[in-house]
Amino acid sequence: MRFPAAWIQVAGLFVLLGELVVATLEFGNLDKYERLYARSGDYGFERLDKNHAVLVILDLQVGLYHLARDWDPTLFRDNMMAHSAIGKIFDIPVVMTTSAQTGPNGPLPKEILDMYPNAPLIKRNGEVDAWDNEEFRAAIRATGRKQIIIAGIVTDVCTTFLALSLRAEGYSVWANIEASGTTSELIRNGANAQMEAAGVQMVSLFSIVCDLMRDWRDIPGAETILPWLDRYMPVYGYVARGHLSAINNGTVIPGQENLGSVIVAAAAQPASEGARGLTSMEIGLASGGGALGVLLAAVGALIYARNSRRKSRLAVTSITQAGWQEVPTAQRPVAEESGVAQVEAEPLN
Repeated sequence: MRFPAAWIQVAGLFVLLGELVVATLEFGNLDKYERLYARSGDYGFERLDKNHAVLVILDLQVGLYHLARDWDPTLFRDNMMAHSAIGKIFDIPVVMTTSAQTGPNGPLPKEILDMYPNAPLIKRNGEVDAWDNEEFRAAIRATGRKQIIIAGIVTDVCTTFLALSLRAEGYSVWANIEASGTTSELIRNGANAQMEAAGVQMVSLFSIVCDLMRDWRDIPGAETILPWLDRYMPVYGYVARGHLSAINNGTVIPGQENLGSVIVAAAAQPASEGARGLTSMEIGLASGGGALGVLLAAVGALIYARNSRRKSRLAVTSITQAGWQEVPTAQRPVAEESGVAQVEAEPLN
């Protein structure tokens, strides 16, 4: 017995919808961490801990520095120094390594060497991947720590190779994206994506510092971290300076006391429902037809048609520190002709 093609299509649609409902229910029963794994693979949020972390200063050499073309030169030099100084402020183990430093790559900057006169410095004479060097592996293992903070030149070779090797060995890796440099932004983005896919945490200097500190009231906390940030991350240091200046000055100039009040025009409420109608229509039309596409488009058209008949109401809302207050349109002053678009709206009842 042959069934009409339309019957088969309808039956297939119901089977598809049933599978969709089952999958949705199964996904909804997962807890929040299992949902995260389902989306991103085997990944869970791991906090940096100053008692478990080690800092690696990887090939941040004076010759290789010139290959870091994806950063402003002055900014990148400061980022290198800031990365290297993390070990001092949190008193965590530091392992330094260089690649063929007697050649054009050159040594580590003197400022970095002076920070850690007693830290191990592994001078690799040929290994591109630092993990291939037995002395380097021994230095990392000797720390007894499993959280590795790294940055190096170049991002796509020195940093990426070591990060992937460490991940393969079971280490947790935090790559300081601000202190690794390479020849172009395109290459940097590709390397960062490769590391991220392997479970390397791609983080900023500020993220590393805040995660190691955990609480501004801890030790080290605000008393020591703020001066450190003022030196190595001035954008935040100047936040603290501005607050200090305001407290010491203690004056308010005319106009400042009203900076918390602004006038904004609030859009009509039905717009969101109308947008939902348009979205349903777009999904239906983009699906390429078929029973499901026609159904979605029809529902969207009905929602949009219903809401398009409603009149939009315009309200001017005054945002004050006391809260939100509606101002009737009739009381709104009429703007003078000064190039500002005029909006006509019927008064609110």
